[in-house]
Amino acid sequence: MIRQRLVALAVGFVVAAASACGGSKAPPGSSDPGSTGERISGSERLGWSQAASSSSELATFGYLAYVDNNRNVLSGVSCTPSGSGFDCSSRMPTMTPGAHTIQLASYSLATNVESARSAPIQVNVVPATAGAESSNAVRSQTQTTADGIRLRADAITDVIDTPTAIAFTKDGRMIVGARRGSIYIVSAADSEPSPTGSMSSAIELPDVYLTSPSTGGLLDIALDPDFQRNRFAYVLYTTQHADGTPQFTIARFREAGGRFGERATVMTGVGAALERPAGSIDFGRDGKLYAAFDAGGILALRGGNASYNGKVLRLNADGTTPDDQPSPTPILAGEYRSPRGLDWHPVSGAMWIADAASSRVEELRVKQARIPLPAGTGASSIAFYRGDLIAPFQGNLLVAAGESRALLRLRFDRRESTRLLATERLFDEIAGAVTTVAVGPDGAIYFGSDRGLFRITGE
Repeated sequence: MIRQRLVALAVGFVVAAASACGGSKAPPGSSDPGSTGERISGSERLGWSQAASSSSELATFGYLAYVDNNRNVLSGVSCTPSGSGFDCSSRMPTMTPGAHTIQLASYSLATNVESARSAPIQVNVVPATAGAESSNAVRSQTQTTADGIRLRADAITDVIDTPTAIAFTKDGRMIVGARRGSIYIVSAADSEPSPTGSMSSAIELPDVYLTSPSTGGLLDIALDPDFQRNRFAYVLYTTQHADGTPQFTIARFREAGGRFGERATVMTGVGAALERPAGSIDFGRDGKLYAAFDAGGILALRGGNASYNGKVLRLNADGTTPDDQPSPTPILAGEYRSPRGLDWHPVSGAMWIADAASSRVEELRVKQARIPLPAGTGASSIAFYRGDLIAPFQGNLLVAAGESRALLRLRFDRRESTRLLATERLFDEIAGAVTTVAVGPDGAIYFGSDRGLFRITGE
């Protein structure tokens, strides 16, 4: 059973719902605050008591908030042992000022089956007055790099639960994907730092499958080169095969009015590693869709053409093999174990891929070169800097380093692009476990971590 309560200025607003693992019994009754709506600022947290026999069982649950019947995956969930279960809380879903109805529910991460919704909570969102301290206060940090470049990092928002993909439209909007399958759109005006970022929810992917609370799920987003005309966005994520194992799925969506719809499956059925699924997608300069998949936990699959595992594919946007492909399959390159990010060098045009050659060895692979990454990097995304805002960074490679909890900057010899000169950690104090990195059309560096979404500029 999940027993949920609104944590606001007046505590004790309690509702109840069945848990994801409990049968189909109707939820117990709830108390009535006797008013038309609890006044909140929107910065409060939701809290509930979750019955679970262990932390392992607790890790199989996800939680939802239905705001006026719109489904939101709760982010920033934290739980502590209490009695026979756990006391849990999460950030409040983003809401506009005014009256709203909230219902809570849980769901199984393995099957996506949801519990019954709780009794409704009536709230009236009244934003905090100017000058009032916010629980989501903007965080910032400055840093001077080893070569004397002054940088500043600012939080854009901390309400997105583990951003894992960032893409930019030509009209200045930022599309951000979260591990559990939520996709948000941040307008150009709101990409500047603000306490919460004025975001809109584009879609909640119902078939996302996490292999653990921190692995799998939504891995990458790529926008069609002709996005301004056709509005197509491509999403790489893990789903569950009929036999219960994880698999990669690439789905295409059409964006209209800030929402994603018209889903079309481009590719699915490629097995994914159970321990840490890894894959990446992007469009190349030739307008083709490139997709990298891990070896599915079976190293023998890396070679040959019998499987797409451990390979980089070159595809038409509809998933077919290009006519100019040198072979009858879309396979472009192979022998990868766990490709965790790809990008093209801004000068040479060569494709670079961050790969985990073993559980302990990570490297950058380009043509015949292999460049080792620092031990314990835990790379999940890479991006070459190709902007003008921080000119000395041009040609540098940025690496989202989850395990080492930093954003890495790799500097290379300008005359020999594969000769690594130096590696530097950026913004240790606020970065957290960095999960994705991208360079925006404004030249700023954007990265997501378990602490939120950040923007880096020069000072």
